[in-house]
Amino acid sequence: MKMLWARGALTAGFLAMSAWAAPCSTQAQDLADRQREDITFLRQHYLPREQAFTQNSRAAAERYIDQLESRAGSLSDAQLFLGFARVAALADNAHSIAGIGHSYDPGPRLPLVITWFDDAGLVILRALPPNEDLAGGEITAINGRPAAEVMDAFRQYYGGPATRRNILAPSLLSTPSMLVAAGLADTTSSVLVRVTLTDGTEVERNIATVPRATLGASAWWPSRWWSPEPIGEDTTAWATAISTEDLPLYLRDSDSYNRAVPLQDLDAVYLELKSNDADRDARQFATRAERALRQNHPRNIIVDLRVDSGGDMTITADFFERLPRYLGENGRLFVIVGRYTFSAGIGSAAILLNAAGDRATLVGEDMSDRSRFYSEGGVVCAPNSGYCLRYTDGLYDHATGCAGQPLCRRENRRFHLIIGSLHPTLFVPTTWRDYLAKRDPAMEAIRASLQR
Repeated sequence: MKMLWARGALTAGFLAMSAWAAPCSTQAQDLADRQREDITFLRQHYLPREQAFTQNSRAAAERYIDQLESRAGSLSDAQLFLGFARVAALADNAHSIAGIGHSYDPGPRLPLVITWFDDAGLVILRALPPNEDLAGGEITAINGRPAAEVMDAFRQYYGGPATRRNILAPSLLSTPSMLVAAGLADTTSSVLVRVTLTDGTEVERNIATVPRATLGASAWWPSRWWSPEPIGEDTTAWATAISTEDLPLYLRDSDSYNRAVPLQDLDAVYLELKSNDADRDARQFATRAERALRQNHPRNIIVDLRVDSGGDMTITADFFERLPRYLGENGRLFVIVGRYTFSAGIGSAAILLNAAGDRATLVGEDMSDRSRFYSEGGVVCAPNSGYCLRYTDGLYDHATGCAGQPLCRRENRRFHLIIGSLHPTLFVPTTWRDYLAKRDPAMEAIRASLQR
């Protein structure tokens, strides 16, 4: 419109208003049509494929889609995305989730890495200058609202148990466009936070947001941010909540997807698997592990799956089934799990527990899914926004099995995945205080158990 004025094409106020109205009206109609098409896509291409819905939750999703459709043309990009996320969340299944495709940039982000600990709430793992002093702090308020209230507002956009939602929600609330879309902010340029620092000092600060590109390398999974080590060759000037000195074993060598480490003082070999994904080195895990086991002949074996986010369980299944053969006389197998253990990671724990029987002990904290869940499936993406949804069509049941039930995966029977409760026998959650003190309660519990 400014170009029209500069060219002198329109000079009368009335004509100028008319010229404004026509393109604006057309643009608004185009936006409404595009959003309506994407919302119809939800109804026609996602709902029929998603098998985790119950009759009641599917009806709730239909009603929610009706509400979205009535708002077509008035939704911001971020509001439309939250609408997609909410529809997937209504399936209440941890694998059923919305994602942002390459066609949409959610805009600036907070220059902080935030996560959730049950004992402390929202905490800051990393911070960029000029807010380095916030690293290690606990966020108590966001834009004048209690941080727990803001966190709760974003949990509704994910399904599954609270453990899973607590992992994923911080990513949304770190994105100001999502705060605005949820009615929890007025601007994307800054966010007002109140933080209790590690020395107990309380500060309130208006933090300017930054483009995503200035945040450096992305973590391949939220758990990677726990380690203060740089991600690959990234040189971004992050201040971290803890230093890289004297880290517990699970926070060391953090870019490795799997490791085999002899622990002579425990007469054990420590095997860590962070992913069952072939693209993340899972095919080499058994080779490395068996080499260490043959060289060291340990009495005990510790398998750390606490950040195993899943992948293809079949890649490591055969090795885990035969792993107990490497135990020494009266040796014990300890399987460490935690809030990031998910999908094939849970299946791997089940295989180990069944293979070792009463020689195995499940250690750590509750995992990232329920005993019964839907997985597998695929991804569908809307034509205009590019927002994608992961749908699921394969049933797993680690509690009682699902043989004879529709969609029950054959892996549930083939790999003996029925273990009853997923709750660790040796329950030792990692608290924020443990993390800041560089303690590993799981390994401490294992050490104590072996000394008895």
